[in-house]
Amino acid sequence: KKRKKGRKAAWPASQSRPTDSPMTDAAAATAQEQATAAVTDLTGGSSSSSSDEEEYDEPVALGDSGSACTDFDLQRLSASHKTVSNIAPSTATMLLPRAYRIQQQQKQELEEPKYPLVKSYSHTHAIDARPEVNPKLAGKPVGDDRVVRSVPPPETRLLESNLLFCADDNKPLIGLLRTHLFKEGRLEKKAALQMIEMGTNIISKEPNILHINTPVITIGDLHGQFYDLLSMLDSAGPPTDQNYLFLGDYVDRGDFSTEIVLYLLALKITYPDRVFLLRGNHESRLMCEYMTFLIECEYKYDEEVYDAFMKLFDSLPLAAILHGGQHGVSLCMHGGIGPDIKTINDIAKIYRFVEPPSEGALCDLLWSDPVNEWSVEDFEEISKEDWFKIKYIDNIPRHTSFFYGRAALEPFLKLNNLTCIIRGHQVQDAGFMRHFFGAKNRALPMCYTVFSAPNYCDQYGNSGSYMKYTDTAITLVPYKASPHPYNLPDFIDCFTYSIPSLLENIVVILQKLVIQLKDAGPHMSETEQLADEQLKKKCIKLFAETEKVRVKREAIKRTVMAYSEKMEKLSRFQKVAQRDLANEAQPPPGFYRAGRRPDRGHTLYV
Repeated sequence: KKRKKGRKAAWPASQSRPTDSPMTDAAAATAQEQATAAVTDLTGGSSSSSSDEEEYDEPVALGDSGSACTDFDLQRLSASHKTVSNIAPSTATMLLPRAYRIQQQQKQELEEPKYPLVKSYSHTHAIDARPEVNPKLAGKPVGDDRVVRSVPPPETRLLESNLLFCADDNKPLIGLLRTHLFKEGRLEKKAALQMIEMGTNIISKEPNILHINTPVITIGDLHGQFYDLLSMLDSAGPPTDQNYLFLGDYVDRGDFSTEIVLYLLALKITYPDRVFLLRGNHESRLMCEYMTFLIECEYKYDEEVYDAFMKLFDSLPLAAILHGGQHGVSLCMHGGIGPDIKTINDIAKIYRFVEPPSEGALCDLLWSDPVNEWSVEDFEEISKEDWFKIKYIDNIPRHTSFFYGRAALEPFLKLNNLTCIIRGHQVQDAGFMRHFFGAKNRALPMCYTVFSAPNYCDQYGNSGSYMKYTDTAITLVPYKASPHPYNLPDFIDCFTYSIPSLLENIVVILQKLVIQLKDAGPHMSETEQLADEQLKKKCIKLFAETEKVRVKREAIKRTVMAYSEKMEKLSRFQKVAQRDLANEAQPPPGFYRAGRRPDRGHTLYV
């Protein structure tokens, strides 16, 4: 506060006056003039005195009750750094009000936490998104009224095109995109559509069968587990000196499918000759509407972005051939082979820019599975000799396509001069599976299954893995799941999620009210009796709906108990796999959500 001429300025007791330090009279006078000039510049006033203005004997320190400085004032003060740098440190510090200094310190500790950083191939990014919060500040949030303040809030700003794409080559800034998506940020609709369109233009020009030289990192199903994808990329290394091949199933089941597709498209646009994407069975309108990808797109973006994704999925290649090394040539696809696929040329002839049909070569590439290795439990009615003779049998769990056996796969490999096939499509407890089909004399299995979504659906407890295919070795590298943000089912809010429980409690309350009203029946008026009858009808209706839910739950409970003895012998992975069989199958023919036009100008085979 301003002091009258002749009165001394009150300095805080915790700090010494600038004149207390030993200095000559000339030096003290110079420091006083400089401090007075800095305060004058900060407040926008004049250093010269007049008869109408209050004067100062000493530089005024803005103390606890001083007025707050604005950011513009601080910029002006910083602009005169030559003057401020010559002031004693204690004097320069006291030029700012104490309340403002505390506020700035709190903002710096909250908004700029010290993340543990690791080096990435494109940028330096924060792996741990949980900043350490000062316990002294935990009870006094600054601009943050959340209860659990140790968890960083999601990024609410949309990433725009002019920030995402480099002005020089119009390629996306991968480091910026990764950091933004890691914080649960979203893209501006224009930026998302631009990314999808650029990726579609590149991918649609590629042939059905890609030819890739070693070394190759091969990744299986990801299913919306974006944070596990980032962990895997950090482990496998940059795409600058090795190729990446993704086998499909980027979407559904997990809550971050849009993030996975957008990030992989950014890699594809930046490294078009290093990163390659194949189509999986979930890259279709039928599966995206049956599962969760449509709901996610409508929640995070809109239907126009969803349709752009579908056009992208229609353009994805179907298979890839890995060349080089002592292993020979390997064929990669998402599912496997079928009766209509005799040679590699049969794959090249497929017209892929359609919604996948429910039968035929395109369907088998995306949906077929190898038969399980022979065991008494899995093949009770089939001897081992008959198992060796299996070519194709109906894939009943999938509701479409086939299981292919050794009698079909071994001739296919010999006819096309292939060493093995590499595919995804099936969750594996260890993250991978080697299918030898009983051939003990082979150095490599006839088929590899690679699954890259650890702790699938947050239930299976399985490992994920990726394949490192080099000139001298084929290595399967497992990895565990990474922590990720949590969403309620189908991205609903907590109020909608709690409605079923709320209704059950309301029914209980209404039942008790009806009983009490019934006991007081003879004393009620006609109007009250009429209202009582209407209330009874509503209660009966609510009770009937609740009873249906209860009966359904009891039926499920009885079913589970019937298999309890058998399930006790299974591992956690096997138990979840048994319960989840229906979700791994193709939906019923013709299934689409109400109000949707699934064809969008494309031919459907359902």
